[in-house]
Amino acid sequence: MATSRSAASSGTAAPAVASASAVAYENGELVIAASATAPEQRIQDDEILFIVRRQEHDGHPEEYHVCWLRESAATAATAAPSDESEQPPPPPFAFYTTVLDEAAAKKIPSDVLRRHILADIASVFRDDDPTAPSSSSLHVVVSTRSGLGQAQAFYDGVLQPLLSVFGLTAVTNADDVVPRGQKSYNLLVTSSSRSIAEFAQTLGKACTTSTGAPTTIVLLSGDGGVVDLLNGVAEQSDEVDARQLPAIALLPLGTGNALFHSLHRPDYLAAAAAAAATQDDNDKPAPKGPSSFVLGLRTLFKGHAAPLPNFEAHFSPGSHTVSYSLQEEEGKEATLKEQAENVDRLRGAIVASYGFHAQLVWESDTPEYRKHGDKRFGMAAQELLKTSHAYDADVSLVKAKAKPHRLGHRFNYILASMVSNLEKTFTISPASEPLDGQLRLVHFGDVGGTQTMDIMMAAYNNGAHVGMTWQADEQSKEESVGYDAIDELQVNVLEQDARWRKVCIDGTIVEIPQGGWMKVRKAPQPVLQIIVNPK
Repeated sequence: MATSRSAASSGTAAPAVASASAVAYENGELVIAASATAPEQRIQDDEILFIVRRQEHDGHPEEYHVCWLRESAATAATAAPSDESEQPPPPPFAFYTTVLDEAAAKKIPSDVLRRHILADIASVFRDDDPTAPSSSSLHVVVSTRSGLGQAQAFYDGVLQPLLSVFGLTAVTNADDVVPRGQKSYNLLVTSSSRSIAEFAQTLGKACTTSTGAPTTIVLLSGDGGVVDLLNGVAEQSDEVDARQLPAIALLPLGTGNALFHSLHRPDYLAAAAAAAATQDDNDKPAPKGPSSFVLGLRTLFKGHAAPLPNFEAHFSPGSHTVSYSLQEEEGKEATLKEQAENVDRLRGAIVASYGFHAQLVWESDTPEYRKHGDKRFGMAAQELLKTSHAYDADVSLVKAKAKPHRLGHRFNYILASMVSNLEKTFTISPASEPLDGQLRLVHFGDVGGTQTMDIMMAAYNNGAHVGMTWQADEQSKEESVGYDAIDELQVNVLEQDARWRKVCIDGTIVEIPQGGWMKVRKAPQPVLQIIVNPK
């Protein structure tokens, strides 16, 4: 793997600098001719993260460092480790830096070069004052058990060498000594399910640096890491400027990655439109668009912080979270044991649900299912639909400060969302725009397993379930999927069996006592920011 000049300090030889005679740009591909020390390189435009222009010292010619990420579908992981003794599958990604001299860089079309040049490096990544003490405003959190268990591999193989391009080195504890003038970041590798929540408590209130920039947390995790930060960070007063709040940069290493995919849905739609525009042109390969990892890294270095809307879910007394972990006893086989913790409120930024969605998240959250990544949801859904259970609850909503409106008392699906997507291709709320802060409710009644599956499959067609209508038979009245912009939601759970009294808040499962309730409404103010694409 090619390395950056910054990595040379660790003993790795600096890469050769490609000259103009070795470089060409053709059909959206940067081609570097083979040399005596390196094979030919063909870098797709969609693989380029960014290009860093740098001058090593006075009198030295400019160099252009092309940072790029290659992913291989052939080596993509299909299973996650089911216990601590198993190793995660090999990662399907590799990071490279290719260095061009100034003349070679000019072989790249000006519009392409302009699009990829990293013109304005965020303060947490640059060294404005070489005599200043090392910075601690940048945190990297590696959630080792998220998704397919690839966060550590992504950090080791991609993010760590990428940060080294900017001269950043990791600090893992307070006793680490960083040479004066060298930039650093705080590295947290999770060791338990509580690691991120405990880290959030250390952030304090209104975290900013001496330059006024917010503390930045690069989160190699899924939605669970976001909810841990939301619920662990300190409460903010009304007077706090949102620009002072800690900012999350998401890299999608979880299972569904709903928040990440919702923020980048405009990118996916643009890529799909570009592919459709070229599908009839046989001379041009249809562009696939940048991968999620490329989009995440581009956003990390080129994006800006914006307030992250969130909601509050309140629960009746006696409610408790439900989670499971493998516990081992000497001489006995590891067993899955339930862990419960009383809860009266949770913050969320993605989804609050009751019925099929909450049930699916809960029943698929076992080591056996989790090793299949996001395929676990479809596998668990097939089993759950066989029961065709209709959930008994009184559900009411409030629209635009109007009086509460009662929906009924038998449902298959009740889901309030602040995002468009629950997975990359599963669009539950097509009207939702990134960070619009609007709660939207998707709901339908007791329609049976077959119709529920038809509705769910339509959601994979860019949210085509919204507007669906059907009739059970010629004598029945027409039914449809409900879709409403709401201010508040209340679910009074009437089920006797505890199996059917689970609600889901951003992946966290809460069991409601019989006759208990869940109330959901938008939070009055943000507690975090998130790094998003520049407009």
